[in-house]
Amino acid sequence: MTKATDQSIMTTAIKLFKATQFEQVTINDICRACDITKPTFYYHFNSKDQLISTYFRSLVVKLPAQLQRQDGPQDPLERIYDFYQQTIGIIATLGPDLYSQLYIANLKTNQHTFDLSESTNKYVTDLIQRAQQAGSIKNHAPAAEMYRSSVMLFEGVEINWCFQKGDFDAFVATKQALAVLFMVSDR
Repeated sequence: MTKATDQSIMTTAIKLFKATQFEQVTINDICRACDITKPTFYYHFNSKDQLISTYFRSLVVKLPAQLQRQDGPQDPLERIYDFYQQTIGIIATLGPDLYSQLYIANLKTNQHTFDLSESTNKYVTDLIQRAQQAGSIKNHAPAAEMYRSSVMLFEGVEINWCFQKGDFDAFVATKQALAVLFMVSDR
């Protein structure tokens, strides 16, 4: 028996989900691959749904701090686009089938996967305010409202990306939709 952690169980389970399909992987399969017992699994997670929700949220909640530390675009509008591009990168690593499972899990029981985190809210809202002040975002609606609207818009693109089995560039679609919301003139 190995000493299990949330991260080690999630990493192993995600590999299994990608190799097969989410619905075909059982808790027993995860336990066998992790060399843990079922009670150990249930000590860490209530279900596979909670596991994938926790995994996704753990990646996305780290984004603002990672983006602030890395050298990236200095223009606030470009940093907003970079945030969404990085988020799409995380989603793309899951793929449309597994990402669809996040929505299904949250439709069954709200796992709070898509709740707006305080750090992300502050990060993007501040960038929107700075882009408004710089004149690159011409929509003068309150930044917090625009951020919430951008999230809803983004989720719509991502759901469509799942429906289309990842058959279009989600970042291009997101960037085009954000440009309309933000009233960004052609660059």
